[in-house]
Amino acid sequence: MIIVDRALWKREEEGKPIRVGMVGAGFMGQGLTNQIENSVPGMRMAAIYNRKPERAFGVYRYAGRERSRPRARRRRWTTRSAAGARPWPRTSSRSAGRPRSTS
Repeated sequence: MIIVDRALWKREEEGKPIRVGMVGAGFMGQGLTNQIENSVPGMRMAAIYNRKPERAFGVYRYAGRERSRPRARRRRWTTRSAAGARPWPRTSSRSAGRPRSTS
């Protein structure tokens, strides 16, 4: 661990911390964010994604990081391109020889 600790300290001194992104802001995510923000030099929690954004902001606040800001929502991915064509070739599972499920 001494090698890793030294490398993290070096990144902290250079002002180039490792940026961590996390999916989920539950109990474990809250603890991990708190530890990274307050106990690990050379690492920063860069982004948290959660279904409820207010929970992600609460995790940042719990860790003592008040300066979190929401990102603009991106347009949802659609199955059609601008020209109206599908972005992947459409083949049926039967013609491709794959099993299919029916209900």
